[in-house]
Amino acid sequence: MNKKQQIIGNTLVEEYAVPLKAEENATLQLLEYADRIANLDAFVVDYIRLEELQMYSEDRGIPVYTDVESLAIVKHDLAKDSIRTCLVKGFYMNVDLSVIFDMQSKSIRFNRSRFSTLNTEDIIAAVVAAPQS
Repeated sequence: MNKKQQIIGNTLVEEYAVPLKAEENATLQLLEYADRIANLDAFVVDYIRLEELQMYSEDRGIPVYTDVESLAIVKHDLAKDSIRTCLVKGFYMNVDLSVIFDMQSKSIRFNRSRFSTLNTEDIIAAVVAAPQS
């Protein structure tokens, strides 16, 4: 799995290019990964935020803020090209963690304190290896 790391201030940013099936909707696959990460037992989710491309969000009434249950219900409806990012914000094993699913770069980014000891590769491996629903 391709991984890039950089430190910005006290934040460690780890970005993974995740494997996606070419014949399936990439946005839906990334939303599936977001749903799986949000539902991990060790992850206490504060909120999930979906960001649309600006040209769509002004004239369509798709909710921007949602919770874990809502994401599972609406992910098939939202898996259109208009979704740009999905942010899952919360605490994973008591570490303040932001997970950003970027639809353009088809990647998953983890933002956390650079002083925390968290193995994000384990999270990626567990989520990517799980069968898609």
